[in-house]
Amino acid sequence: MIGGGKGLQRAVHEVFGEQALVQRGTWHKRENVVAYLPQPLQPLWRAKLQWAYRLPTYAAAHAELQRLHQDLRPRNEDAARSLAEGLEETRTLHRVGLADRLGVSLNTTNGLESILAVVEQRVGKVDR
Repeated sequence: MIGGGKGLQRAVHEVFGEQALVQRGTWHKRENVVAYLPQPLQPLWRAKLQWAYRLPTYAAAHAELQRLHQDLRPRNEDAARSLAEGLEETRTLHRVGLADRLGVSLNTTNGLESILAVVEQRVGKVDR
């Protein structure tokens, strides 16, 4: 599970090669996409994207996200481009059949970032 940073993803693939399965957070992806849309449309598109990511199979999620991408293109090209960027990595859990078990827990990196922040607070105080 990583955020959208290209450098981190590149490093993971350099170290682990094709064995690396990268899952990008769907929460941040969704929020990045809807940020390009006018305020009145954001709740609707937030719900559409959330629903698509919660579909149980890769095929269903893939088809719905592709449909939403096509629907976005005439409305807002930047939102469509944001959705398309890294889209496959947002469906890794679907591809490996774990979306139903881990999809909610791993839809954002916030939990990991919180843990790392606490560790940094504690470790940063150790002199030796």
